[in-house]
Amino acid sequence: MTIKRFLLILLTITLPITGGVMIYRSFTPAPPAFSISTSPLAEVPLDTAFEISQLQQFDINQSGAQFSLNVARYQDNSGESRRAIVYRPPTTNITPILNLDDLRYQIWSQAFHAIQQHVKPTSLLISWWDNAQRLHLFTGVNTWSDRPIAELYAVAETRKLWQDVSGGFAKNDANIKQLARWLTMDAEQALQEIKATTDDHKQVYLLLSADDLARIQEIEQASGTSLALESQVFYHGDNIHSQIARVKQWARETGTGSYLLQPLPGVGVRAWRSVDQLTQNSLLVRLLPFTQSLQEPLAGVNKVFQSEWGGYISIFAIEQD
Repeated sequence: MTIKRFLLILLTITLPITGGVMIYRSFTPAPPAFSISTSPLAEVPLDTAFEISQLQQFDINQSGAQFSLNVARYQDNSGESRRAIVYRPPTTNITPILNLDDLRYQIWSQAFHAIQQHVKPTSLLISWWDNAQRLHLFTGVNTWSDRPIAELYAVAETRKLWQDVSGGFAKNDANIKQLARWLTMDAEQALQEIKATTDDHKQVYLLLSADDLARIQEIEQASGTSLALESQVFYHGDNIHSQIARVKQWARETGTGSYLLQPLPGVGVRAWRSVDQLTQNSLLVRLLPFTQSLQEPLAGVNKVFQSEWGGYISIFAIEQD
C-alpha cells in the first residue's frame, strides 16, 4: 500500500475534498515527492495502562498531501519496546473549526473506558493492527495481531514509514493474514473460524472502526480478496433530508443499496456503498454500521459498545457455543 493511497482515503474520510466520486481502487498515483520528518511532542495526560516514554509526531508530505501521526513509545510488562498511534486531548476548549482528531480522542477514550470496565484482562481483542496497538497501550488487554507485515507496502519509503510508526513489522505474518481473511470472508463462516481458532480464550471481542475503511487496500492485499466498496462526499444541501435522499439514491444506483455514513462536520458526509452482496455479507461490512447490517444484525455476536459520530467505533462480544 502506498502512502499516497492511504493519505487519499484517510484525508477524504476526515477532511473536505473537491467534488467527484472517490473509488479507492481506481486511483493510480504518479511517482511522488516524498518526505517524512519527526519531532518530539510535549507530554499530555493520557490514561494508559503503560507509562509512555516518548511522544513523537511524524509529519508526512507526498506531492502536496500532508498528514501527521502522533506515535507513543512505551514498554510492556515484559520490557519489550512498543509503539502506538494515539490521539491527544484538545489543547483548548475554544476552536473555530471542529478538530476531527479531537473527536477521535474523545470517542477512543470512551471505548477504552468501556473496555477497562467490562473486559477482563485475560480476554482477547481482535482488531486491525493499528487499532490493536492503541488498545494494548490504553487497556493492557491481549490482542490478536498488532504489527503490520512488510509485503503490504511495495514502495520503500512507505515501508520505512510504517515500520517506524508501528515499531517494526510482524515476525510471523500468519495472524494478520488470517484476520484479513476473516474480515473479507462470509461473516457467519468467519465467526465459526474465529471461535474454533480462539477456543482457548473464554472471552473474545471484535473491535471495528470506521477508519478501518482507510485500510481497505491493506486488508485486501493481506487476504488476497477484493471488496467492492465505493465512496463519495455529499456536501451540505438545503436540509438533512434532501442530503440523505441523495445518498440513498446513489446507494441504489449500483449494488445492494446498503450504505454507511461518516459525518464530516461543517462539510457534509462521506458515504460508502457496498456494490455486491458478497461484499455486504463480509464480516467487515456486517460489523460496520452499514444500513443493511443495522437492519439485519449479525447472529453470533453481541454489541457491547457503539460510539456516537455515526457509530465510529463498535465492539462486539463473540457468543460462545
